[in-house]
Amino acid sequence: MAIASKKSANSKLVSSNEAKLVKELADILNKAGLTELEYKTETVTIRLSRFNSTVPMANAPPLA
Repeated sequence: MAIASKKSANSKLVSSNEAKLVKELADILNKAGLTELEYKTETVTIRLSRFNSTVPMANAPPLA
């Protein structure tokens, strides 16, 4: 039982650290005005991208 509890605590710690890393990367993305950021190590790859949802659209000509 102690092993399961320890494993659960470790996974929560890892999740917390991963969430913190993603938040820090998102802050860098915002502050630098980037649209895409990739962070890669031997054990993890994180790719963040942002697309502008307000895409200008051309008006279609009326149908005859």
